[in-house]
Amino acid sequence: MKLAMFNRIMSNHRGLPLLFPLIAVLVLATLETHVSSTTIGLWMLAVICVWIEIAVFAFRYYSGRLSSDAKKLTTSLTVRYLNANIVWSAMLLIFWSPDNASQDFFLLLLFVAHLSVATATTAYEWRIYLACTMPITGAIVTACLQSNESIYLGVGALVVLVYLFMLAVTKQVIAQGESAISLRLEHDDLIRDLAKAKAQSDSALKEAEAANSQLTISERRFRALVDHAFDGIGIISDDGRIQFATETVARMFDATPEQLIGYRVDHLATPEFRPEVQDALGTLLAKAGNTASMSGWAETFSGRKIWIETTARNMLHDESVNGMVLNVRDATARMSADSELKMHLSVLEKLATGTTMPEVLSELTSAMEEQKPGMRASILLLDEESTLRYGSAPSLPPLYKDIFDGMLANEESGPCGIAASTGEPVIVTDTSNHPIFADRQDLVAKMEIGAVWSFPVKSRDGRVLGSVAMIYRTPRAPSDSDLTFINGAAKLAAVAIERRRAEQRLAEALRTAEIANHSKSQFLANMSHELRTPLNAIIGFSEMIREEMFGPIGTPEYIEYIGDIHSSGRHLLELINDILDISKIEAGQFEIDETWSDLKILARWSADLVRPRAQENQVTLVIDIADNIPQAYVDERAVKQIMLNLLSNATKFTPAGGDVTLSARLADDHDLILSVTDTGIGIEPHLIAKVMEPFGQAEGPMARSHGGTGLGLPITKSLAEIHGGTLILESEPGVGTTVTVRMPAWRTTREGPDQHTDDQAQVAAQ
Repeated sequence: MKLAMFNRIMSNHRGLPLLFPLIAVLVLATLETHVSSTTIGLWMLAVICVWIEIAVFAFRYYSGRLSSDAKKLTTSLTVRYLNANIVWSAMLLIFWSPDNASQDFFLLLLFVAHLSVATATTAYEWRIYLACTMPITGAIVTACLQSNESIYLGVGALVVLVYLFMLAVTKQVIAQGESAISLRLEHDDLIRDLAKAKAQSDSALKEAEAANSQLTISERRFRALVDHAFDGIGIISDDGRIQFATETVARMFDATPEQLIGYRVDHLATPEFRPEVQDALGTLLAKAGNTASMSGWAETFSGRKIWIETTARNMLHDESVNGMVLNVRDATARMSADSELKMHLSVLEKLATGTTMPEVLSELTSAMEEQKPGMRASILLLDEESTLRYGSAPSLPPLYKDIFDGMLANEESGPCGIAASTGEPVIVTDTSNHPIFADRQDLVAKMEIGAVWSFPVKSRDGRVLGSVAMIYRTPRAPSDSDLTFINGAAKLAAVAIERRRAEQRLAEALRTAEIANHSKSQFLANMSHELRTPLNAIIGFSEMIREEMFGPIGTPEYIEYIGDIHSSGRHLLELINDILDISKIEAGQFEIDETWSDLKILARWSADLVRPRAQENQVTLVIDIADNIPQAYVDERAVKQIMLNLLSNATKFTPAGGDVTLSARLADDHDLILSVTDTGIGIEPHLIAKVMEPFGQAEGPMARSHGGTGLGLPITKSLAEIHGGTLILESEPGVGTTVTVRMPAWRTTREGPDQHTDDQAQVAAQ
């Protein structure tokens, strides 16, 4: 109540902070005064300040920054209006002039008007009313008494009487205001509820109109979406008949929605899938709310076969539906793509696993038939004599193979033979009236051939490898997708045929090469005695002549010639021995005789054989055998040959003044390490692999000047591997070469031979 009364006063006084300063300016401009300008300035400043403060108070009140406590608000406003009216009452003291009756009368009128306005605007709260009227009333009475004139004394008395009357009026105004506010507060809830109800009613009406409009739009949008959606929607009755079908469903089956109404849904499925549809309908009808999914081939009204995927829900219990709702999708394109991909993957998998060509072709034709229900596939091959060979036709009768296997591919061999002979597709949509089958109607009837589409199978270079055919029992023209499918099958067949024929040719070439290589190695191994015998005789007789075993030769030149014969024969023997050794190793006839051997003795023996050549070439030969080297379980002859080959090579390719070192030691893991290091010419990095191959030699003048077969290192490597070891060659041109042979640790332990006999035998065999 108090807050409502206070709010009325604040509403009535909204313009006062601006009005009173304007009146003060008007008074200054029109009235005369005897006080100093300083006093007037201070008064004017006080007027402006007090009303600015009241304006700030009003702003804070209306912006909600002040407390809603009515008592505190009334007290604050009372103090502010009391200050403002005290300052305003000083106007009489400043501008009252006994010598100017008209000016004094104007001031009295101004203040009486102030009392009237204050009574009309603040007569809702006693404290605020008294703060606004008592200073003014007191100022008027004081001014009238100071004038000592009878008229002003009468005016003063009249003002007092009027003020008392105003107090009585104010009391009544306050009582009426409180009564009115009380009544309004009592009916506020009712008025608010009525206003709220009317607003809700208006809002509900607008919402209903908007909803109705939106419903119409939604219905049109829903119909457009349903009729043009990728998936179709249908409703069937409890007896399996179509009650409703969208345009999408009708387009799938090459029909109109009207044609589908009343049609049994299981009759749309092909005969082989019809039982599955009937089982799904039984599942749906078993219980309200049941769902079922089914997929399979269906036949359209135009005779096309399409792959349909359907989900259904029993909504017979829903009065708004009263049926079973179906969501239908034509998945023929995806099914074809998936099946074709599956077909390609299955054929490629067969090729990758080494399956025979007949099995690969059978897999391809079976996959083709699975993707095209009712179709029978055939693949015929074409050999080099242009003769057809049976590839695969799993669903055709045996008569098909009997007819075409061995037939010459020409104009008389039917669509498959014509496609293979000409390299062009042959499409026969109806065998009953096609010229190719004019004289073969009996054969067509026996094999139930109504249509034949045959494509040639071509290799990457354009050669015709055969033909692939799609055969139907009834007349049929191929669609674009059918032609794409058979063309893809022909390309896949070409890959399979080319791959298998290439593998067959490669296998035959490998067998031929293996036979030739084995024959070569066997021949050289068997020629050991025949090659060595004459050379031994040449060398033996030349030695007898050179040593003049039976007397002097007579002519000195003969001695020189005989020496040449002897050295050439020995060199030839070394070459042949190397060739025979590598041949025996390759033929698997190199047998090793292992015994416990002293490596120091073997090293000295090998060094003694090489030392004359080393001295002749002015090369220093160093033997460095570690003291802790034990005996080794090896083939003495093979190890001697390893050391001898490495020392001979190092001595041969080391210039005068160089060093060759033969060393033997045990590695940290107790492996046996044999190495030969020289300070020779070295080998280029890109030639290291070449010199490790049989008959491979490094290039360069010094290498060519020494000749040889190039078998020393390969033989040494093979002998090391026969012992279960490895050979590593490290070289730097102009610095030298190090060849390291590493043999397993068990060859230097007494337990080794028994534990590694099997491994050793296997390595020797390899």
